[in-house]
Amino acid sequence: MNRYMPLICMLFAVACSSGSEKLCDSGEFRDCTCLSGLEGQQTCQDDGSRWGECICTCVRDCTDRECGLDPVCGESCGECGADASCLESQCIIGTLTLVGWTTEALASVRVTVAGEDSTTTADDQGNFTLSINIGDTGDMVVMFAIGDQPGREFVELASILGDAGTLLERAGDDLQLTWQEHTGLHVTPVSTARYSALYAAGGDREPSSRVELIESEQWINGPLSTPLGGEIEHRLVKVQTLNLRLAEM
Repeated sequence: MNRYMPLICMLFAVACSSGSEKLCDSGEFRDCTCLSGLEGQQTCQDDGSRWGECICTCVRDCTDRECGLDPVCGESCGECGADASCLESQCIIGTLTLVGWTTEALASVRVTVAGEDSTTTADDQGNFTLSINIGDTGDMVVMFAIGDQPGREFVELASILGDAGTLLERAGDDLQLTWQEHTGLHVTPVSTARYSALYAAGGDREPSSRVELIESEQWINGPLSTPLGGEIEHRLVKVQTLNLRLAEM
């Protein structure tokens, strides 16, 4: 019987030592991998015998998003107001369809609203249709028609349509605005001359609001005896001269 005592004692020693073995220091942290593939953290238990569960914290990414869920954590990036809906992570009041015409056949047509561009191509008669998303009724809407045919690449026509709120009002319930309802949808040498004058009246920049647009129009319609008026007149003559050259081609 005595010959088994050393073996018994050794087994007890192993059992006792394995139960008290420390895997980590109490309160210690280490990185771990979450099921989503993101990194989390584990904390060592108070007795140092094991690591706790992997705590997966998530930092949401709402870059360029006003609403909807972020692509990282699936958390909300915000809610839209009662008069707006979430479309492609942006709060949209409505989608406005513009039906216009330009003197430049087959032109590349671009509409800019709040820094966002929508594009289409005019047909061989200069007709075009495109839709824009309206996020704020105060946003200004500007349109360009750029020559896209050989020998016409230098042609760039422009038109300032005005603020989005006014355009929505003119469009009505069908949310479609035609050139019959708004002459600004005629992108021509005339609209380009007006654009150039408004640009000059605004201090070499486009009007950024309805108020600025009205003020610039007042400058244009007022006397041209001021230094600013002289600059506007100079630019109008320059645009008109270019238009005459285009007409002769």
